[in-house]
Amino acid sequence: MLVKMMIARFPKDVIRRCFLASCFIVAGALCLNLVSAHAADGSGRPDSLYRYTPYTPIVRPLTMEKVVFSNDEGEEVVGEQGTLEVPEVRGVEGTRTISIAFVRIRARTDNPAPPIVLLHGGPSQDGIIQSRSKRLNILTEMQDVGDLILVDGRGLGLSTPTLKCPIDVPRFTVDFQQMKQLYTDEGRQCWEKFQSEGVALDGYNPIALADDVADLMVSLGYETFSVTGNSYGAYWSMALAKRHPALIHRMAISGIFGIDGSTKLPTDAQQAFDNLIGHLEGTPAARSLFGRKGLRRAYERVMERLEAHPVEVTIKVDGQPQPFIFDSHTVSRIFYFAEATHHREGAKILPLLIYALDKKAYAGVATLLANRFEAAMEEAPLYFGLSSVSIICNQVTSAGFDARFAEERERPASEFWVGQLIKFRNAAYACEEVGFPRISTQWADPFQSDVPVFAMIGSFDGNTPPAGARRSLSNFKTVKTVVVEGGGHRHREIEQEWPALGDFRKRFLAGDPLDDLPETVELQPIDAAVIPWYARLLFNLGLGDVILKRM
Repeated sequence: MLVKMMIARFPKDVIRRCFLASCFIVAGALCLNLVSAHAADGSGRPDSLYRYTPYTPIVRPLTMEKVVFSNDEGEEVVGEQGTLEVPEVRGVEGTRTISIAFVRIRARTDNPAPPIVLLHGGPSQDGIIQSRSKRLNILTEMQDVGDLILVDGRGLGLSTPTLKCPIDVPRFTVDFQQMKQLYTDEGRQCWEKFQSEGVALDGYNPIALADDVADLMVSLGYETFSVTGNSYGAYWSMALAKRHPALIHRMAISGIFGIDGSTKLPTDAQQAFDNLIGHLEGTPAARSLFGRKGLRRAYERVMERLEAHPVEVTIKVDGQPQPFIFDSHTVSRIFYFAEATHHREGAKILPLLIYALDKKAYAGVATLLANRFEAAMEEAPLYFGLSSVSIICNQVTSAGFDARFAEERERPASEFWVGQLIKFRNAAYACEEVGFPRISTQWADPFQSDVPVFAMIGSFDGNTPPAGARRSLSNFKTVKTVVVEGGGHRHREIEQEWPALGDFRKRFLAGDPLDDLPETVELQPIDAAVIPWYARLLFNLGLGDVILKRM
């Protein structure tokens, strides 16, 4: 009964979502935009491609047919679904033609604003399939503003070819070197497969994504348009504002990371985590476990202890014994894999994780993660998203950002216990080892844009931290920003708590200056998992491993 009561409060799909997203497929929307391509310049890469030459969008062939989106409630939205034919590598004679999938949903107002392009995140996600039922309300809301265009990025979703390869994950691990080796092996095999089929990977990068949208909109007959997106959708929006400023009317973004510094800095991630700890310390769950200010101290105690004396435990994975080493780096990865640093739903389990680690229930924590991973593997196959990783590897950064990043990497881990994870994630996708073609770092040069921006920042967003978001927004002259205290990376989750967010976004895209937008909004405390007193007693008796292994 005790175990059942605890499990009832634990988000069962958390480990599945984050592990798939952050470790293997670049799928899932949350974690992949944390990787960038650190390099001194664009030379030395295969073909030294894309030297950031200007590009003027042109009208290209497209086809459209009627499409109906519906949800479980019987609601329907009628639109047009089509494909746009574009060159795989612009400016290269004889390059193949690929198809970009899109949907247009007409406005239902007599005086529409410029059309709105909804750009998906990831970049492993898609804009069309997810909107067919899960986001039907978004489509109907935007119809009150103007025409809405959904786009699937090249190589993704319904766009063709779809560049992904099934992968075999032998067993659960949070070991960085094992993860990186998996990416290297799978990436090479997947690239070789598609190369043999004539795919040119040098066409899969942020510049090409921006040019695709520009071509699509002029082909549909629009002179200007607005863009909106969360996470990678925000990066994609900024890429359009930099690449095609004359076309962009307005931009509404959240989960923000910019063209230079998409990896963010370790200090940024730590600051976001500190904001989360401060928010959670006031919750009943944290107070019952740690007292009024004990959560932060318990977390620091765990990190300090494991940094000085790492602990190795052996657990069963697929029936086979596997060592699992706990140090401060492992704990930072556990927090990340559990999505405990990203959004409100994931953060519900953070006090429980810190409490279990503070009580030295290491084997239980490792077994819990492994069990969740095995269950996830039974639910859905894993794929290596070749186009996604290529796009991520082309999130190049400037020499200035690289210098600051390198300086922070040399600092002791105690300065940013959770932020230290960023020191390694920039290399997790084996961009150098696989040999992904790169665009020039000139793409990361600073720019100034006149495009008006509406920006929402979650105070503890560990995926795209507030400090990095503000740096990104400094490229824009006119920015309306709201900081949501107690908010993370998921804008839809925040909108459930603060419905006015959607109204402000709609008004902004319709041309409203938003003079009444508050600078900050504070959400209700996170409803974190509460451990009953008798469970705490078992943890204090050294039986925490038993409880966690059965969750």
